[in-house]
Amino acid sequence: MLLPFSFAATILFSSTAVSEYELLDCAKVIEPLSRVACYDSLIEKLGAHEVGEPAPERKFGLRKPFQDEIELQVIEHAVTKVSRNPRGQLVLDLSNNQKWEQADQAKLSIKSGDQVVIRKGFGSSYYLTKSNGSRSLKVRRIR
Repeated sequence: MLLPFSFAATILFSSTAVSEYELLDCAKVIEPLSRVACYDSLIEKLGAHEVGEPAPERKFGLRKPFQDEIELQVIEHAVTKVSRNPRGQLVLDLSNNQKWEQADQAKLSIKSGDQVVIRKGFGSSYYLTKSNGSRSLKVRRIR
């Protein structure tokens, strides 16, 4: 079981400042909180905490919200790609690498480059509007 882990570690961290031996040292830590702290220190060493979108935004729109964090109520981003699903509903790629799909039959003209706002609705619903508009679409996050 150690061989696949070593192989994966070599691939994932071959171009970084974290060695396979550092990962194995963390794996040997018995106490769970100390082991997690060890891995966290390696992630900080990689600078991975600076990459990607902020943690609350990364989870915005997912089906099961994480209980230990504050849930966002709204995000605003540019549309990078507009397409349609087989049912003719809009599928939007946003500048934060999220993908949202229209969940109703409403009509709204959106093109690449438009700024959109997605607001949390009641329960697990989300609504998308253009930043300068008032009409909205019900949407669901698909990525």
